[in-house]
Amino acid sequence: MSFAVFGASVEDAKKLAHKRLSKIEKDGMSTCLEKVGKWNPQKKLTISDRCIESVAKTGEIPQTLWVEAFQELVQVNMKSMKPKQVSPLYGAPERCYEFISLAKRFGALRMTIRQRVRCESSKKPGKFETKWEDFNPTQKRRH
Repeated sequence: MSFAVFGASVEDAKKLAHKRLSKIEKDGMSTCLEKVGKWNPQKKLTISDRCIESVAKTGEIPQTLWVEAFQELVQVNMKSMKPKQVSPLYGAPERCYEFISLAKRFGALRMTIRQRVRCESSKKPGKFETKWEDFNPTQKRRH
């Protein structure tokens, strides 16, 4: 039996936010001017849109705007990221619950426990494959 915790970690969200802002700066003035030209005039601008606007005008993002955009993007990424395995493999779900309580202290969101299950392959008859299924504590364990 293998159990693991899946969720959205703060480190991954920060990495994605930094990558997004770096891409905006790397695109340069001409690309950002094209993007701004296509916007609807009534569009409500987010902080990352203001970064694109700033790059279109000056060629760079001011430090204060960069910090605000970074924080906003981290929050957005935490809510929208696909859950990834954030813990090592454990032999019992009780260890996963301990890991979840520690991870939540450090800002992790949407934590779930999944169990690795062997099932017969649909593509190759007679072969088995492993996949992750959500762990239900009321359901009997599969052996």
